[in-house]
Amino acid sequence: MEPADRSLTRLTDLEEPIIVRPSLLSSEELWQYAPDAGVYLARPAPTWLDELDLHTGEPFVRMGTRTTPFDEWFVIDDAFEAEVALRRRLLAEQRDVVFGCATTADEAAQEVLVLVSAWLQERGLPVPLFDDHPLAVAGTLVPDDLCLMIPREGDWWFDGASLSFPSIWRLSDKFGRPTTDVHSTVAHYRDVLAEKVDRYFTGMPVDRLVRRRNLSVKPWPLLHVPTTKPEQPVGQLIPDATGAPFWLRSERQTLRRLPRTGAILFTIKVQIAPAGVLRQRPDIAARLAAMYRSFDSAMDDYKAAVNDLNVGFVPWLENLLPGA
Repeated sequence: MEPADRSLTRLTDLEEPIIVRPSLLSSEELWQYAPDAGVYLARPAPTWLDELDLHTGEPFVRMGTRTTPFDEWFVIDDAFEAEVALRRRLLAEQRDVVFGCATTADEAAQEVLVLVSAWLQERGLPVPLFDDHPLAVAGTLVPDDLCLMIPREGDWWFDGASLSFPSIWRLSDKFGRPTTDVHSTVAHYRDVLAEKVDRYFTGMPVDRLVRRRNLSVKPWPLLHVPTTKPEQPVGQLIPDATGAPFWLRSERQTLRRLPRTGAILFTIKVQIAPAGVLRQRPDIAARLAAMYRSFDSAMDDYKAAVNDLNVGFVPWLENLLPGA
């Protein structure tokens, strides 16, 4: 993709994207790290759509964790190598943006490297090691962001991260802060989830891996978006018949308590798909539309991010329903 064409991807179908100039994101730096959208366009409707928690009404946020076999800790898919390569490039070129580790997390970081390396080696995958901080090295072995929560001072602190693919938040704004502060921008987190999450972390056994999913809708196929919401103006995009320029962005998150240090490792695998895949899944489109329609004003504002979804995206979803 040439610099002049870094932009929103408009689809006439899922195989032949047409590139148009961006209207919401003007930062060329973000588009320098855009993945090859063709990898994601060539896929059918992803199976992870069936893992989404699309409940309506309160509580608008919940943990929604499920126990997962350790064999499924990471996802090996057709984007694995390209996403790992992008993480290595970001570490080399944007280290201060994508990596941070306090001394309080150094021991846990070494444990993470050992566990991640062993998981990959057991599956015959390469483990290219190099001389760097262990958490930085671990963060170049898998496509997932790796975040360390450290128990200290009666709380859980975000003291280590290899974070290449944040979605409209910056590591520098949350690093070295306790869980409630880390999630301060999440609607209803403080009044619904804060105490539950802290209790869950404290009581989590070392022999259990859990996962959860979230979903957001963005008008671009970017993975690396280390910016803040005020820097991205809310727009009123109206999608075309294919759903363009919208993309579904889901974070497959896992939680694991490390057996030696007792830290919590939070992994985030970002998975994207063009919104057009929902034409194959009108059942998911119906549930997604109902969920958005049930939100209160706080959730509407939180989920809007870079676009008012109720203006264009939700009506597009409703037009996919039988009889619409």
